[in-house]
Amino acid sequence: VFDAISLPEHLKVADVGRIYERTYATWDAHRFERLTGEFGLDAKKTVKELSRGMGMKLSLACALAHDIYLYAEKNEQSGLFCIPYTYYVKVLSEEGDYCYVQYSEDAAPYTAVYGYCKTEQLHFVDFVPERPFLFYPVEVTYTLSAGGTFPAGDNVFSEVTLTYAYYGEYTVGSSLYWYVALDGERGYLPKTHDISYDLNTDFEGTMPEEEGGNEPSPVNIPVAQIVLGAVLGVLALGVTYYLVRPRRPAPPKAESEFDI
Repeated sequence: VFDAISLPEHLKVADVGRIYERTYATWDAHRFERLTGEFGLDAKKTVKELSRGMGMKLSLACALAHDIYLYAEKNEQSGLFCIPYTYYVKVLSEEGDYCYVQYSEDAAPYTAVYGYCKTEQLHFVDFVPERPFLFYPVEVTYTLSAGGTFPAGDNVFSEVTLTYAYYGEYTVGSSLYWYVALDGERGYLPKTHDISYDLNTDFEGTMPEEEGGNEPSPVNIPVAQIVLGAVLGVLALGVTYYLVRPRRPAPPKAESEFDI
């Protein structure tokens, strides 16, 4: 559960970051270092020395310091996109190594996306977020190339701007794509610029107070649980190993893919 940290007690906070970096290809070491600093975690302290509140913060830093893919099928070759940073998926069923999940909902211009996340990379939380899914429009402007003969008048559009519903990013080698929706269809667009969206801070009110504070009461969660991506399973066993992820294939061509 969210308030229980499943890490070997002898590990220092800094060690946790180094082990995760070697274990998971999507780990962001700089993000982890920044988060532990913001949460006031002492890099030299061991897990055993952390209070319950600090243990929760370390667990949260681990959850937020790497990217989680949503897969179309139960295999790592079917990645659709990465869940946006600090946002959530809704677990509909647990199916061994994978969980069947929902991201987003049917609220125009978005539609719910159903797929799978790896169970060991999910971090179950003990609260229901107020806004679990990101709703963010991205604009892309298409410009008519110079040259050619056009009829006289004002009926020629030299550029057109389209607004897409943004779901997340997909990486292929050094190339980045957006997974987006337009007029009810979903597909990929080459990433044209960096985007900045409001981070989800629903978790901030769930941290227990430190020394002398009141411990939070358990919260009952529906069967369809809300979870935040995390990678806690392997370290709970006290085992460190390298996980080499195969290179992800280019987004599959489909009728719903947007061509530039």
